[in-house]
Amino acid sequence: MSRTQAIAKDPVQFFRLDGVMVEIPIANIYFDDGVIGTSYPLDASSDKLPDYLTFLAKRGDLKPAPVPEVTLLRATAKPGGGGNRITITVAPSSDTTKVDITVTQTDVYDLLTLASLNAVLGDQMTPVATNNGLLRVRTNTAGAPDPVELDLTERDAGSTAAAPTWTISDTSPSASPVKLEPKDASTASGFGQATFRVVIPTVTPAAGGATFTLRVETTIKVTGIAFGGSTLPSAALDKFKYLVTFTAAGAAPAAGYPLPRASTTSLHGGADQTAPVPATATLLAAD
Repeated sequence: MSRTQAIAKDPVQFFRLDGVMVEIPIANIYFDDGVIGTSYPLDASSDKLPDYLTFLAKRGDLKPAPVPEVTLLRATAKPGGGGNRITITVAPSSDTTKVDITVTQTDVYDLLTLASLNAVLGDQMTPVATNNGLLRVRTNTAGAPDPVELDLTERDAGSTAAAPTWTISDTSPSASPVKLEPKDASTASGFGQATFRVVIPTVTPAAGGATFTLRVETTIKVTGIAFGGSTLPSAALDKFKYLVTFTAAGAAPAAGYPLPRASTTSLHGGADQTAPVPATATLLAAD
């Protein structure tokens, strides 16, 4: 049973069978699992009050009070503005007692050229502080041809989980003059849980080298996450640490942590400063 206080603009006025009008305080009216009820004392002259309250509820004059939102999880990205490009999607799992969570960071670089690539993304020797994305340049061989539109959902053949690369321009399969790689592919970072999609959606030919757009989508999806205990499902939530860290937003509810609400949430508040600030978001409990 789930009892919720009723709300209305004014107290309910009701005529008893003996013709006397009484005022029913809203505090004496409630909804119990969606069915309106009252704690007002009933007798033979007021036994029609429940029917009248039902009529008022159907007309919309009486409604259940909104249930306060419960903040469940806090998601924190690595310090910097890159976290503002992270979204978190919570969806029901095939097992309705569990949820699937997908975290994605999307980094877009416009008006790139092969000549400007290292200055924008950085490389192993010269990191670029303003690149708060997840990839950098591995190889950028002089004389490489302009990129073409492409959609790379897999790592290059021969890449390993510890050192993957993506070729965006090449004269032949063996030359591989322009390659990208993750800034951090360490086991400790949680890199192994992430999948990457490297896309060049547009290329514009130009004298001195074509300009192109680079989009990098980094995704971690974990299915069948169970909540309900007195502690968060840390083993499952830790799989997202390459992109975000999940922590409890408050003390554990007496009945245990409920499932997160189905939603898509964007992180916000991240900033590139002398002391970078991480983006954050909160996920609400299901109703």
